[in-house]
Amino acid sequence: MRIEDLRDIFSNEDFAFNFAFANNLIDNTKICSNDHEETYMVLNKSEKMRQKMIWRCNKCNKTCSILKGSIFYHLKLPISKVLFIIYMWAHEFSIKGETLLDCITKNIRIGTNIISDKWSGYNGLDREPLPQQYTHESVNHKENFVDPETGANT
Repeated sequence: MRIEDLRDIFSNEDFAFNFAFANNLIDNTKICSNDHEETYMVLNKSEKMRQKMIWRCNKCNKTCSILKGSIFYHLKLPISKVLFIIYMWAHEFSIKGETLLDCITKNIRIGTNIISDKWSGYNGLDREPLPQQYTHESVNHKENFVDPETGANT
């Protein structure tokens, strides 16, 4: 997949929906759950629904969201944002630290002792080429509010 395709998926809700539908993140078929013989539901347009599409049973007229049964069903975020978050998580952008390091060098005075909790995004601060003018300490809030060895606290 080209980077241009990703930009469209993450910034355009129609592209994101079509991507999710084409890649089976949203059901391509749906069977009516009412007590008549197994009947496949059909897609219909709906102005009331967020995605403008619903499943409808031709036998009993039961309807349900096209998102029902998908990871998007109960979320309030747009599909494009959910796909972006999943992509960022899958590629470990949240723990690589590029943005964090950039923010540190732009906003924190040289000589500052940076104290953080044990969130995995901060782990790289000790390994990354953080300028020597900074020090980093952390505290594990699951165990203590103040690190018993260093006295570090947030």
